[in-house]
Amino acid sequence: MGSSRQVPLVAISLDDGDQEDSAKVPSAEFYDFVGFREAISPVLHHAVRQYLTQQHMTMTQLNRRALATFIARPELAGDLMISNLAVIPQPVNEKSNADRSNPLSDRDRNEQATFRLTLFNCSSNPVDVTHGEFVPESVEVRDYDEVGTKVMPGMDHKGHVPINLDGVKAESAIPLTLKITIPPLAAANVTIWFRGTNKPSLTKVRGQLRLGDGTESALSEAFTVIMHGDSQ
Repeated sequence: MGSSRQVPLVAISLDDGDQEDSAKVPSAEFYDFVGFREAISPVLHHAVRQYLTQQHMTMTQLNRRALATFIARPELAGDLMISNLAVIPQPVNEKSNADRSNPLSDRDRNEQATFRLTLFNCSSNPVDVTHGEFVPESVEVRDYDEVGTKVMPGMDHKGHVPINLDGVKAESAIPLTLKITIPPLAAANVTIWFRGTNKPSLTKVRGQLRLGDGTESALSEAFTVIMHGDSQ
């Protein structure tokens, strides 16, 4: 009769300090309630709880990091993230040079220079968002000789965070200052307004926003700014 298969054994000490009467790691109560310990095995659960205690992390933070790493999106693992980015387009009058050369395309007749984004704080503590920058990837500028374009109707930009694109260059970050406090597990909206020179021109810039508190930052998806300058 052949030898029986050798099954590897994992030995781990589960002393009283690791049992139900011990102090709970923050956010662990919910996971214990839904049967997380049994789902991943008591041995792995014990190791996870030890790691959380040593690293001063919550179970939610660890799960988010593990999931982000597994899908190869580590930028989504932080406590602060940009959960939504929406453009507020504005139509412009159809203008070109005085001789009607170099006219605007259909897409270019909508200025895309105002963006509203949502910042979400995944942590159990308030976050003060005070730092930011816009990082251009590519820049296209079209200057007109005589006639510019005018946005219509105008938009009230009071309270919006301005970013000046005059003289913008690819891969040259443009800093911006914010002052936003986001409560724990809550969201806050901020509107970004791109502006530039008043000379007749069309500027297209593709880039990303990076916003944070000085230690941790959230990065947006890449988006395109279409901004019109006017001679008036």
